[in-house]
Amino acid sequence: MTRILVENLNGLDLGGITTHIFNYISVLQRSSDYKIDIVVTVQENNDVIDKFKSLGCGIIHLPHRQKQLFRYIMALCRIMYKGSYDIVHIHGNSATAVLELQIAKWLGIKARIIHNHSSCCQHKILNKLLLPGYRRSFIWLIFSTS
Repeated sequence: MTRILVENLNGLDLGGITTHIFNYISVLQRSSDYKIDIVVTVQENNDVIDKFKSLGCGIIHLPHRQKQLFRYIMALCRIMYKGSYDIVHIHGNSATAVLELQIAKWLGIKARIIHNHSSCCQHKILNKLLLPGYRRSFIWLIFSTS
């Protein structure tokens, strides 16, 4: 069974990214070959969470990414390590997602997917600072044979 960890860095609320995630998970869950967990960090909508639970997804609550960054990082490391995930699929809007990509890389998760749904974010300076590392992670993922 393939274990997948999905995270929407913008929260799990009604909207385009969550709908996109729901649509592809509903297709994947038709097969018993996948176990999917979803990370909830910022805003959450109980109706949306119930819809994901009805698909058989596990819901994992983590500290707020922006307000409690250190606790968030530690909790995410623990979840990725203990979960033995084969794939990490991150949805975001900027190069700040390099944090999750690097954690997954350090923990040996070979399939790391980043899906940015926008080319801009609220943290323009931080985005510019992290962009080189983000691009290196992305390029490494495309050309890696390990």
